[in-house]
Amino acid sequence: MWIESLLPSVISYMPIIILLSTFLWGEAAVIILSIFASQTGYNPFLLYLFSFIGTVAADSGWFLLGRAKFLTRLKERKMIHKSYVRARNLIDRLFSGNHVTLLITIKFFCGLRFVTLMYLGRKMKFKEFCFYNFITSAIWIALVVTVGWFAGKGVYWV
Repeated sequence: MWIESLLPSVISYMPIIILLSTFLWGEAAVIILSIFASQTGYNPFLLYLFSFIGTVAADSGWFLLGRAKFLTRLKERKMIHKSYVRARNLIDRLFSGNHVTLLITIKFFCGLRFVTLMYLGRKMKFKEFCFYNFITSAIWIALVVTVGWFAGKGVYWV
């Protein structure tokens, strides 16, 4: 089959594919790539490493975007300002200023991650964010790679 002839080329570019896919599409890409890697014999440690780098880079980008000046101007628009205030109040009420718990929790909610990381961009120092993001991303990616790996091996109870 023609797909089997592409396999060596795909595997040779796997680090770049993992890094970019994780950066752009997050956990969904990690699970799909984990399934692929488990079936092709790709090194799970390299999968973890490049997924981790892609996730940390994407999270840092969203965090830094939250500090951008254009976002402040965007918030001045009436409709966006209402939504922002509502989201900020909800986050403050649920997490009472505990940004570490917030950072851990958002890894499990699809869609909230980007908005919350931009919110944290205004609330945390970048050095503090990097420290906690490294820890939470390491745990999160280990969990996602493990689930995808076992799913690719045919373990149905994962």
